[in-house]
Amino acid sequence: MAKYSSKDLDLTVATTSMKAHIIDDVTLGIEVATEEATAFGDEWEQHVSTGVKRGDPITVGGFYDDTASTGPDAKLNTLGTTVAIVITWGGTKTSTFNAIVRRYERLAKVGEMTRYVSTLQPTGEIQEA
Repeated sequence: MAKYSSKDLDLTVATTSMKAHIIDDVTLGIEVATEEATAFGDEWEQHVSTGVKRGDPITVGGFYDDTASTGPDAKLNTLGTTVAIVITWGGTKTSTFNAIVRRYERLAKVGEMTRYVSTLQPTGEIQEA
């Protein structure tokens, strides 16, 4: 079984690798919607799966870079657009999906590097390969 670290991760936005621009944790949560189905007389809460799956919003962040066509400002400061995302977890394991750019912010603090944070909302199927 292979083991991977942060150096093995790559996240592409619209075919541009953001690997050099992401320093915060990357988490992709996938879940299925459920509905409570507890009947009268049940001692324990019951749930049923609706069969509808969804991806949790992804937050990516790092040092701000306004490189014209490849930096995070160019790729992620596009609120409301849908972008193609591919996360390579290491080796050949990938998660591929479209996401709506929901949020983009720049953070400047005295004595620190300027940072960016962007929230991406997966929409549609997340394909795992």
